[in-house]
Amino acid sequence: MVFKHGMVITKIYQVIEFLPERCFDKFEKEVSESRRLGDINAEKAIIADTMKLIGNSAYGSLIMDKTKHRKIEYVEGENKTCLKVNDPRFRTLECLDPVEQNI
Repeated sequence: MVFKHGMVITKIYQVIEFLPERCFDKFEKEVSESRRLGDINAEKAIIADTMKLIGNSAYGSLIMDKTKHRKIEYVEGENKTCLKVNDPRFRTLECLDPVEQNI
């Protein structure tokens, strides 16, 4: 099999069939039904409130942009500072004790 960019496929080891379907459909229906039952029956209100929290927390964590999260760490000493600065997630540095600055 030859593609238009020149790639040639010589062997196929595994094929996985993709079936497009809603992955959280059962979960979504369970949350919605529990909340509707809580609206109808006051005895089920605690279950409805719990399912509301579960539904909101699942949705919130799935769409949350975790690339904007920052972890702030305080370190002491040149060696520990160098290790943190060389971390790929390092953003910025602020010296809190200007007396010890060697820069």
